[in-house]
Amino acid sequence: MKLLSKALAATLIVVGVSACGGGSREPQPVTEDRIESALNANNVPQIMAGCLAEKLVDKINDEQLFEIEAMAPQDESGGGAMSSRDALDRLDALNDKDTRDALALGHARCIISILADNPGGF
Repeated sequence: MKLLSKALAATLIVVGVSACGGGSREPQPVTEDRIESALNANNVPQIMAGCLAEKLVDKINDEQLFEIEAMAPQDESGGGAMSSRDALDRLDALNDKDTRDALALGHARCIISILADNPGGF
């Protein structure tokens, strides 16, 4: 419940910033490094974050990535490793359906790719 409250609060902050002139923020390039960093900040395991970054770099824009970045826990209690599915479930609170769809499809592709490269699991 606490995690859901944090995700909702982060989403409301993003919506509020966007509605109150947050759009005046300078656009930044969408790079694999930036995506991987945003996913790591959201507790997505490193192996999955790296794979997803590669899959998402041409699928999401700066605004969508900014929303993922804003979803990251802002305090120490929200950190810590979690499964990739749990981390992505938390990101399911994103406002943008296209971003959620890109994450879900990328996650499925990454699981197949990671398991093919690591038959023992990850």
